Amino acid sequence: MIHILVDALAAIHLKTVMEQQPETIPTFMRLMRESAYTLNARPDYHSTETLPNTMDVLTGRPLYPENTMPSTSYHKFYYNTWIQGATVHQLGNTNLGYITSVFDVAHDYGLKTGFFGGKAKFEIIPYSYNEENGAPDDIGEDNGNNKIDYWEVLDWGSGLNTVPAFLSKMQEYKFNYVFLHIADLDFIGHYYGWGSARWNAQLAVVDSYLGQILSLVDTDDELAGNTTIIITADHGGGVPVNSHIYPEYQLNYTIPIFIRGPGWDGGRDLYSYFSNRVEPGGKRPKYTDKYQPLRNGDTSNIALAVLGLPPIPYSWFVPQFGEPPLVIELIKLDNNLVKLQWWWPDSDIILEFADSMNPGQCWEQVPVHFEEKSNWKFVYLLNDHDKNRFFRVRKNIIPQ
Repeated sequence: MIHILVDALAAIHLKTVMEQQPETIPTFMRLMRESAYTLNARPDYHSTETLPNTMDVLTGRPLYPENTMPSTSYHKFYYNTWIQGATVHQLGNTNLGYITSVFDVAHDYGLKTGFFGGKAKFEIIPYSYNEENGAPDDIGEDNGNNKIDYWEVLDWGSGLNTVPAFLSKMQEYKFNYVFLHIADLDFIGHYYGWGSARWNAQLAVVDSYLGQILSLVDTDDELAGNTTIIITADHGGGVPVNSHIYPEYQLNYTIPIFIRGPGWDGGRDLYSYFSNRVEPGGKRPKYTDKYQPLRNGDTSNIALAVLGLPPIPYSWFVPQFGEPPLVIELIKLDNNLVKLQWWWPDSDIILEFADSMNPGQCWEQVPVHFEEKSNWKFVYLLNDHDKNRFFRVRKNIIPQ
């Protein structure tokens, strides 16, 4: 399992380059063909900063709770810097005492783990899970307190890049679970702006890094056909142009997730794999909303599920595999029109109407209109003549 966090990979800007300059990012275009993916996932609801979201990813917990969420459900590590000598356990949610991570689960079940960070402040993570600060292993054979077998933190701001180090050590160690942070896009965004010519040019560089990783996986005898790659981001960016600090803006809160590996169909909508995750359109759902989007915090528990392991203890972000729910919305428009729309990852949903709900009533199919720019699949406008009709949306079952 190769788990990649591309810092500041803003999905809206990525999509623009995919549409306007696809030749500059051949690996991302390849990932669209070979991965189950979405360009409409979410980071933490309360934060679009790097370390808090990295903790979301690694612990499967949000930064802060909402309403009646359990006191053990969040990590509360809001710092975006390394406080030397401190651990995330000391600075985060003290109700937990120890904040269990994906490294704990993988390592305690006997897997080899690795960590590569691209900013100096990432040192707090391996420090928090080392021999001194990691928790005892109480699962089967004792694999020790040190939850990360090998780690490197290289500061991209000093011209260093984590990818060559990762490629070298991956060939040597063959990690069962490894986390890789790629920092480039964040530094360029802060200097030149998200979506700028320089940011787009650096996106092409990051694309080449990912191409090298795919090449390693596909050509190594041990890794080929046996490796899953998850790619996501900590946040987007662009509001303000040279920042991402405001979590309420769509440019900042829209991120991608790609999953490439055995059992993941290329080109398939990632939302179609999960029974408790729903494509959010342009919304920013709270944690207490009925329908939750895929978030970067989901990716570690997805990784553990792929590895055949249980989720992180006390984690909040636990996506469930299964058929997704059919979600229907009514939206009032001008001119007494109502827009009926629904989200379903496949195209086998039909809309029908009837003039009554009496038994034996004949239901007639309604032609629906595909709204190309919408993340929701179908749209039907209800006019005045529809006021006394009954409508239903159902899955179209084709006889075999």
